[in-house]
Amino acid sequence: MVKAKRKLVFCFEMQGVHSQQSSNSALNVKFTEMNWSFSNSAIGRLRMTGIAEGISFVTLLFIAMPVKYLAGDPRLVLYVGWVHGLLFMLYILALVTVRINLEWKFKKTLLSFVASLLPFGTFIMDRSWRKEEKQWMKDQVSKEQVL
Repeated sequence: MVKAKRKLVFCFEMQGVHSQQSSNSALNVKFTEMNWSFSNSAIGRLRMTGIAEGISFVTLLFIAMPVKYLAGDPRLVLYVGWVHGLLFMLYILALVTVRINLEWKFKKTLLSFVASLLPFGTFIMDRSWRKEEKQWMKDQVSKEQVL
C-alpha cells in the first residue's frame, strides 16, 4: 500500500508591475500557494530534509551572517547555525538511506551531497528527486496490483 503524503505549503511571489497610467512602477505582491508533497518513503524523506536543510542554509548565509557582520550580533548565527547543523546531519542520514534502499550509484549520491554544500543546491536537486519519487510510487502501485 502506498503510504500517505505529507505536505509543506508555502510560497511568496513578487512581481514588478509597470502602470500604464503613470511612469511609476509599482510592486505587486501576490501570495501564491506551492504544494510540496512528500511520500513516506526514503526518497520522500530525502526531499523533505533537503528542502529544510536548504532553507536553513540560505537563512544562515543571507540573514544570520549579514546580521553578525553588519550589526555585530552573533546570536542569530549561533541558533540558525545549530539548526542548520542538525538538519545537515539528518540530510546526510536520509541520503545514505536512499543510497542503500534505492541502490543509487556513487555519482548520483555524490552529486546530491555536493548540492547540499551549495546555496539553493537542494532546491535544484528536488526536481529530479520528485520525478524519481513519482516513478517509485507508480512502481509501488503496479506491484500492489500484481499481488
